[in-house]
Amino acid sequence: MEKRNGKPFRLWGFEWDYGGLVSNWQAGKLAQSDKKMVLSLALGPPATRTPAQEKAYNDHEG
Repeated sequence: MEKRNGKPFRLWGFEWDYGGLVSNWQAGKLAQSDKKMVLSLALGPPATRTPAQEKAYNDHEG
């Protein structure tokens, strides 16, 4: 997503019941370009995690 946007973006929540919502595209390519269109995206974790993803999640919760 960062590659498509051309820069990092911000999320509200993640790894909770409702996944994560993009809160700010940080003026990237996916930001609202005119008042007639809005791109809203909800992201969620994969159904299963790789060992590296599991470690990163557990380290973050730590």
